[in-house]
Amino acid sequence: MGVRDESAPNIVAALPADITIAPMQVSPVNDPTLFQVPAFVFDSPDCSQTPEVGDFFFQSQLQGAVWGRVEQLGNDPDGVGAVTDTVVRVLSYPPVWDDTAGVALWTVEGVAPFQFLSAYNPAADAGRERCFLETFPLSDDYPANPASGIPSTATWGLRFSEPMDLTSFSAYDGMRLTRVDPTVGALAPSEYAITEVSASTDRTRFFLTPAFPLTYDPGSPLDSYFLSIVRDGDFAPTDLAGNVIRYDFAPIEGTLSSFSPDVSNGTNVSLFNTQDEQAPVANLNADIDPDPFVYAEWGGQHIFLPLRGVITPRPVSRFTQVIDRNTAYSGHMGQFAGGVLEPLVRYGNKTQMLWRIYDMDMPLFDVDLSDATQQDQPWNLDIARLNIDVERVYWSPLTGGITFDRFNGFSMRLSHSIFLPDELHSVPQNSVSLPGTGVGLTYSQNQLSVTADVPVVTHFREQGYTLDPGDRIVINNTVLMPFPMNMDPTRPKRFYTWRDTAKIDRGGPNGIGANIAQWAAANGVTGPNALFFPFEDDPCDGTGGPTNFYAPGEVQTSALPLMIEFRCYPDTAAGTANLLDVSDTQLTTQVNPFFRAFSSGGVNVDQEPQFVDPDTETTASGGFDPTASPTPGVPTPGTDKRLYIGAVDFVVRVSRSYSVWFPTPDAAGNPINNPLFYDPIVEPKPADQPPGTSINFAFRGAGAILGAWEVGQPVDPTGAGFQMSSAAQLLDPYGDHYPNTPICANPPDDTVMPPIPAGPNFPFLVVEHNSADANQPADGLIGGGDWFTNASQINGAQFYQVRATFVSNPDTNQSPVLSTFAMGWQD
Repeated sequence: MGVRDESAPNIVAALPADITIAPMQVSPVNDPTLFQVPAFVFDSPDCSQTPEVGDFFFQSQLQGAVWGRVEQLGNDPDGVGAVTDTVVRVLSYPPVWDDTAGVALWTVEGVAPFQFLSAYNPAADAGRERCFLETFPLSDDYPANPASGIPSTATWGLRFSEPMDLTSFSAYDGMRLTRVDPTVGALAPSEYAITEVSASTDRTRFFLTPAFPLTYDPGSPLDSYFLSIVRDGDFAPTDLAGNVIRYDFAPIEGTLSSFSPDVSNGTNVSLFNTQDEQAPVANLNADIDPDPFVYAEWGGQHIFLPLRGVITPRPVSRFTQVIDRNTAYSGHMGQFAGGVLEPLVRYGNKTQMLWRIYDMDMPLFDVDLSDATQQDQPWNLDIARLNIDVERVYWSPLTGGITFDRFNGFSMRLSHSIFLPDELHSVPQNSVSLPGTGVGLTYSQNQLSVTADVPVVTHFREQGYTLDPGDRIVINNTVLMPFPMNMDPTRPKRFYTWRDTAKIDRGGPNGIGANIAQWAAANGVTGPNALFFPFEDDPCDGTGGPTNFYAPGEVQTSALPLMIEFRCYPDTAAGTANLLDVSDTQLTTQVNPFFRAFSSGGVNVDQEPQFVDPDTETTASGGFDPTASPTPGVPTPGTDKRLYIGAVDFVVRVSRSYSVWFPTPDAAGNPINNPLFYDPIVEPKPADQPPGTSINFAFRGAGAILGAWEVGQPVDPTGAGFQMSSAAQLLDPYGDHYPNTPICANPPDDTVMPPIPAGPNFPFLVVEHNSADANQPADGLIGGGDWFTNASQINGAQFYQVRATFVSNPDTNQSPVLSTFAMGWQD
């Protein structure tokens, strides 16, 4: 069993000096490696040291290097940095010296420059920490003062007495470069320099490299920076055994070179040590606010771990949603007796089919709006079931049995549909129906966006589809058969993120919005305009006017259907024995919307085979009905009302978080008229994340946030601008802000309401999530509020917002973590 290293590392100065009188061997015969150095001189008198046992000489020679260790306490340096009579043992020397005099050759070669390596001793070195600073390039005043006249792009570093643990170093929590002395008070997010940490190959030297030139304003406090290292707490750098540095080490103040360019920068660093990192800080005084509210700068699908100083996404989890006839929404549909063959068509087929959240019995909101007692409570999107990945898709055989079959060419593509079918089925039969809410004949027009939501190929043509009865499963008495997506264990899995909050295009035209009329009918909701929407637009006025969370055409991905496109390529060797179970919404004389579009090959009325190449199909042409009487093979429509029975396996793999809108002042807090953004610095680095995981960022910018909170101004959490720039909890899962209406305590319609609590966290009721109402306090949205993958694409923005996308590894269940997000910009 090894002995644990309990020796604390120390910070080491590498001081330039010159040996001025040749070293002499103390005892050439008995101890040839022991020398006396009669005289050497430090290049910097202010940084000169008294040689102590354990200090080192390092001298670079043309033929190699000499390492020597001080063996006895030496003499103090004089006023010019000269030291006399130092005893040194040579530990190594150039091997080529053994061809002549060996170690004795140092008596000839030793008169030369060298580095004096001395560990930090607070008794002698307190107040001289600057002598331990290493910069590259060197400062203008080096070696007299290594911390004076540092180039604004130089690296700042420290040397240690032993290898250190690279993973324990953070450029913001452990060893950091700041605009102010961190010992004076808590550091604000704007007081960090944006740097990256790196190390020498032997892990004894660590450096901070500015991501862009440091702010330099001659004659002001902005011409100096402080390098500091933390010794206490969870973020203190350690050696490989976990030991922190031996002594407290005061921050080093370094001034910038007068040759540095006169630039003005701004920075903002999120360290996630608390949810509320910057003013206005949380009001936690119960005497002032009985309901304290933390003004978090980051919100969304992440977990705060403040003791570790990180946020991490939702853990990997899996669940299955079955589409059968037991839900309140699609349960009213009846089974289509003959089933359907699509997409398993030997003559070729292209099918687009939809499943809605209602068909899967998934909630849209975080409260049960079918419960009248909850309808006027604060309600928001159910964030837990947003950004969920499809891992596998199932269909249900009509008879429950499976016949072995094989299709050599078969592919699958997944996307969102722009349509949200609303098959309103209620009595009386003359109730208004919404036929235009379903899919149409043109395949591309059924997609949410042909550019922003390009269908993801989750199964490739060449993989084919083998139907094996052994793959059949049963869930809730529903027999299910998997489509081939992710069934091949030799291939990496492919996923599609449904209900994706990164996709901001809107759909749901021709209906009433996200809460479909069929939803109201299925839940027995009554009241004014109940067929269109059961909730009042303002619960305080008693008018009962209709509204919806999303208006027609304004439905976001949270409520848009999953669209699955199948392409089955002609293969006459395949069979046609397997029929798929579907429901049919045509139960009355009403006109109903369409749930699928398809083109199928088959045998026409002349008994001639007709083939379909799914790759060339742009319009749903229907198929041929082999059971038609009296003439088999008559054409069928390209769209119909068939809803497939099946299931979807979901995995929580992607989580999205977003920041508030941050301002872009300079280091002094003054506005920058035209900020130019740099790529952010993040910790851990991408290469240090667990394999198969990642964090990606997107940005958007605005010219102004009307009513944004400013330093020194009263805090008004009800103000729209405040909500955008100071409280991420008051933004929706897309990172957007909408006008909010406070719920009243005693509305005229006698709805039972709880009293409104005092303070900033009183409940809100979002009236409608229309795009015209989104982010109204933001003026001059770049690109109309689009998100960009490169920070430079929002150059000129006075405010910016960040979206973080965490991608976990569903095979290992590992997730990435974010400990630092550092953003910078320049005038």
